[in-house]
Amino acid sequence: METITQYADTKNHLEERIRSLEEERSALQRDIESLNEAITIKTLERNAAQLERQVLAFKEEKLGLIEQIGRLSSDDAGSP
Repeated sequence: METITQYADTKNHLEERIRSLEEERSALQRDIESLNEAITIKTLERNAAQLERQVLAFKEEKLGLIEQIGRLSSDDAGSP
């Protein structure tokens, strides 16, 4: 009888351990998915910020060139 009880206890312990490990595995998988999503979002945010800075720089450069053309045009208009 003791052997049967011992086997039952061992079986219950192993089943409990397996359930616990499966739950931990699922939680870790969810955490990993969440962390990967966070990395994707952070990367996209960084890329968007870089593009915004580049666009702003181009806009400023364009405005400067337009102003320079305006100055050159007004200089040409004043020349005989």
